[in-house]
Order: sequence, then C-alpha cells, then structure tokens
Amino acid sequence: MKKKLLNISIIFLTLILLFISGCIFNNKNNTIEEQTIGKIGDTISNSDNISICLESCENTKEVGSELLNEVTENNFIILTLKISNYTNTQQTFYGNCIDLYNSKNVKYEAKTSLYIDYIISEDIGSGIIKSFQVLFETPTTTNEEIYTAKIGYSKYTRDKDRVTFILQERESTNTGENNYDSSTSDNNLNNNLSKFYIENCPITFDKKTSIYSGDLQLVLANSSDKKIIAYEAIYILYDVYGEALKWAWSDSIYNKIAETPSVFTPEHQDIQIITIADKVYSADIYIYYVLFEDQTSWGQRKDITIGNILTLCTCKKVVKN
Repeated sequence: MKKKLLNISIIFLTLILLFISGCIFNNKNNTIEEQTIGKIGDTISNSDNISICLESCENTKEVGSELLNEVTENNFIILTLKISNYTNTQQTFYGNCIDLYNSKNVKYEAKTSLYIDYIISEDIGSGIIKSFQVLFETPTTTNEEIYTAKIGYSKYTRDKDRVTFILQERESTNTGENNYDSSTSDNNLNNNLSKFYIENCPITFDKKTSIYSGDLQLVLANSSDKKIIAYEAIYILYDVYGEALKWAWSDSIYNKIAETPSVFTPEHQDIQIITIADKVYSADIYIYYVLFEDQTSWGQRKDITIGNILTLCTCKKVVKN
C-alpha cells in the first residue's frame, strides 16, 4: 500500500513539474521584445543577445581607389557596423542582413561591392567582435532625406529581433580612397537646437498610456510647476513585426500631434485618444515642443526636422495591451 502511494506521489509531482515547465516555456515563446531605435554611434542588443553598433555612415558618389572604383550618378550610403556575439554559440552574419528605408518607407537592399570591407557571410564565434561595411545605392543623401536601417545578425532574423538606426551624418569627402573614420559620428544636427533640449521634457507619460481596442490612448502628466497651454509631438505606428505603418492617404510614416488643452496644470492630466487600425501593435511617441501660459517654452517648433526630433527627443514606446 505504501509503495502504491509512493508511486502515485511521484507521478503527481512529475505532472506538476511538467505543467510548470510548460508554462515557463510558453511564456517565453509568447513574449515579444520591444523594438529598439538608436542613432549613429549607438550600440543596441537585440533579444538574441547579439550586440550591433552602427559606427559610422557616409554619403559618397565613389567607392574604391583611383584605379579601381565604382561610381554612381545617384548616391552611395556606406554603413560601418560592429557586431558582438554575446551568445554561447557561433553565429553567422550575412552581408544582406540589412534593409534600408527612406522617409516614404521605400526599401533598398544592400549591394555587393569589392571596394568596401564587405562580407557575403561571416562566422562569429562566442565572445568575438567583428566589423564590416554595407553599401546601398539611393537617389538622395541622408542629409536630404531621413533614412532608417533595420539590422539583424542574419538574413533569417525575425523582424521583431531586428534593431533600427536613424541615419544622419556628414557628407563624405572621398577623393578616391576609402576615408572611413569609425571613431567619428556626426549626426549633422543644427547645434543651435541642442540648447532647447538640455532640460527634461515637462510632459511625462502616465502608465495608463496604452494601445487598446483600436485606439492610441495618451495619458499625459504635467511635471513642471506651470500651466501648459500647447504642445506638439510626432508618433510612428508599427505592426506586430515591427514594420512602420502609414495611413492610406499619406506617404509618410510620421504623424503629428498638435494640442491646445484647456486645463493642463501640474494637478491635472491631459488625455488624448487617437483612433488607429487594429493591426497596430506598438507606437513610438516624441514630444518636441511645449508652450507654457507665461509664454516660455521647452523644445523648438521652428526650423526643426524629423531627424532632429528623432535624435534630440526621448522616445516613449507604447505596446498593445
């Protein structure tokens, strides 16, 4: 009898352990990592523990040397990447692992070139760091248009595991030789704008800010000691794969918010409900200008570009409930 009870207890304990294990693995598999956005010079680690640094970005019409080169009538964008493998296994990185998008979400694929430090594929062992370059041919430079690069460590990397970099840099002074200084990154910002963003934004996001039932619900708090009478922001919507979305009537993925709340004192919240599509999974929100009742302000709204906003302002990531 005791032996029978012991066997039943062992079976029962085994079932409990299997149930707990199943819950743990199911929870891990159903977790979707938030997409991370960086700029030139930033290092970002994705959910697979692969660290990706966009060291530099160059615009040029010529790559190579004086005798051996490739020339375009359009523009070449050259990205220098540094990949760090912090996993416990060897990973293979492919040169075509990067997709480039312009401000209208048009996709450009990497070009194979013998005139840059390009790789077709490269095995990167555990704890190993390697650098290489990727080339794109585009109709405009990154000084003329906002470009974003979505980077995975493999061509098989899922969209949710890719990281995104905003490209803003200096024009190349290429005179026939590769002049790629990976230690220098210039985001080509108007230096006069930086002084407007030294202090933290006086508007903060309440934890109730969310995406729910087809609406983007913004619950904003006034963290200053003055009444706010106006503010402006932009937001970007993404689907579950991390792909930026745009409205059917618009060519841009960037959407503007311009509000003049009637009562937005430090004791009150401002709530905005924006109707969006059900397929929207997440949103990035950037507040770039706040006007107070005494006519003082934070941020800047004149002579500022989307690129300035994405670089100077803090991003608030909102994920669907």
